[in-house]
Formats: sequence, C-alpha cells, structure tokens
Amino acid sequence: MLTGLTPASQAGSCREMMDLLRQKRILKRIEEHSKEIKPLSASSNYLDDLVKLAELKNQGIITEEEFQLQKQKIMNG
Repeated sequence: MLTGLTPASQAGSCREMMDLLRQKRILKRIEEHSKEIKPLSASSNYLDDLVKLAELKNQGIITEEEFQLQKQKIMNG
C-alpha cells in the first residue's frame, strides 16, 4: 500500500506503474522482433519490408504509432 496518498492517488500511481510495465514489455518484444525488419538496401524491395512491418502490427507486436514511424523510415530510405 502506498502510504500518505488518497485511494484515487494510489489508483493513479498503480495505473502509471502498469503502463510503464506494458511499455517495457512491448519494447522488449519490439527488440526481439526488430531483427525481422532488415535495413532497406538498394537491392531489397521496400514493399517486402512494409509487408513484414504490417504483419508485426497485425500480430500486436508493435503499435500503430511504431508502425507509422518505421513505415516512414522505410519510405524515406
């Protein structure tokens, strides 16, 4: 129990801690799966990279925000 805090404050602190734990778990999963997305080379097909990226998003491994960020990196070369 968090002492000196109101129940509402305690609930807010618990939510913040849970959010941080979720973020860390998601970041770990992204790191584990980022090996699947290779840097775009001159000979690679960027469409293949986009398909792989979309699969990661559809599997819930990355968020929409992370998908958009990586998509921009692929599109910008």
